Amino acid sequence: MTQTTRRALLGAFPLALATPGLARAQAAWPDRPIRVLNPGSPGAFNDIFGRTVSDRLGSVLGQPFVTANNPGAGGALATLQLARAAPDGNTLAVANLSTLIFNRLLKPDVGYEPTRDFAAVAVGARLMNMIAVHPGSGIRSVEDLLTRARAASGQLTYATSGIGSSPHLAAELFAQQAGGVQFQHVPYRGSAPAVSDAVAGNVPIVWDNVPNVLPQIEGGQLRPIAVTGTARHPSLPNAPTLREAGLPRFEMYVWFGIVAPAGTPAPIVQRLATEVTRAVEVPEVAARLRATGAEPWPQGPDAFATLIRAEMEKWEPIVRASGARID
Repeated sequence: MTQTTRRALLGAFPLALATPGLARAQAAWPDRPIRVLNPGSPGAFNDIFGRTVSDRLGSVLGQPFVTANNPGAGGALATLQLARAAPDGNTLAVANLSTLIFNRLLKPDVGYEPTRDFAAVAVGARLMNMIAVHPGSGIRSVEDLLTRARAASGQLTYATSGIGSSPHLAAELFAQQAGGVQFQHVPYRGSAPAVSDAVAGNVPIVWDNVPNVLPQIEGGQLRPIAVTGTARHPSLPNAPTLREAGLPRFEMYVWFGIVAPAGTPAPIVQRLATEVTRAVEVPEVAARLRATGAEPWPQGPDAFATLIRAEMEKWEPIVRASGARID
């Protein structure tokens, strides 16, 4: 054996020793139940998405994924809890447009920075917001809505699930792109009371996630006016997109995904990403998501990280122009 060969073998020996241990450490994960922090209340779409994906991950990875609901502060509490968790793959969180982007823009002291404090694992689903009106309002189109708003000099009211919610900021984007038309925002503490008051006719217009309004539309209690996506919603074929209705640049989806603490080992992030994106394409999982009014939208870590940066850049000037803030 030559001296060069001997040195090469001796130099490789520590790596040969280290690699099996590293492989065993990575292969051992997960070796305990995984906690999944959820920023939504039980029964809300955050919760449905998180539990549906968690059930699939648990069956594939051999450990239970246990949901811990914490909807406080618009989801900021659960998200901040994740930012402070150990980056070992044993604590994850459901994240969405509101918890990662809007909370950061509306609450400067929220305590976390989405591009710094989290490892983007995967996006699994998205849904549209929409405009719906009481059938007795006389509003049948976006054109009617804008005509009524201009005549009312900013006093035409619309309901949402709260200040800084995705429906609220969708309405702000709509008003800005429609030439600065003014409306009177009536924020509620959640979707249920906002939709109920619209059904009762106490407020003529409601902006909300499609899943929250679809039952009332199907029951004839509310009339759909438009959706915020780039294509019509399959359950609302007669409701145009806002692009079709005259706002050619309008696009808004609320996406839902899984994040881990920053510093979580890359092999764990990649394994989770693979399984999340596979999970939402399983026929029964995809069917369940679509039944709620959402759609599967699998995006891996790189695409998710790019999405977070793009959404921060898009919404920062919109939030600033709206004057919305949550103290």
